[in-house]
Amino acid sequence: LQTRERDYREKLRTTRFKLDELASLQRELLNGDYPLLPRLIQTGLGKRHQKYLWWRRMADPDFLSLRIGTGYDNPSFSVVPPKVIDAEDPLFTLSQETLQAYKEIPQFPVLLDLKTVGSVGLSDRNGNLIYGFARKLILDVIVHHSPQDAQVVVLGDTPEAQERWEWLKWTPHTRAIY
Repeated sequence: LQTRERDYREKLRTTRFKLDELASLQRELLNGDYPLLPRLIQTGLGKRHQKYLWWRRMADPDFLSLRIGTGYDNPSFSVVPPKVIDAEDPLFTLSQETLQAYKEIPQFPVLLDLKTVGSVGLSDRNGNLIYGFARKLILDVIVHHSPQDAQVVVLGDTPEAQERWEWLKWTPHTRAIY
């Protein structure tokens, strides 16, 4: 039994290593397609990652998919447990632990599918908390979507809002007249 358990644990260790590599690759690809704010800004300013500028078109399945954070998501791969003859086998719990460990994977981009929801309204009491989040969403639209495919409109009811959002007049997505 000790040799069997040792061999099984080694097999699981090798399997987990491969699954970790797959999860890491998936995370890396998704972070490339749905970057965090610093990379998004670099792309918008033309400093790096130029192929991502206005790269999402209306026919694309990820058109208007915006990153709203980081969290857990399902992997793109499946983990299939071994066939079990005896559920009382002490090694059975080890396979179940592996299955649970890869049911959801951390540190994946969490997306808002604007095509599905249609529009987003954001509000807070003094506007300070939500401004950064709203700016990130708008930057995502402006950087990844052509002004031919996406238009940005911001409504604000204070002079402070006008000052905060004045920079948008320089983007072709607002079709502003200055």
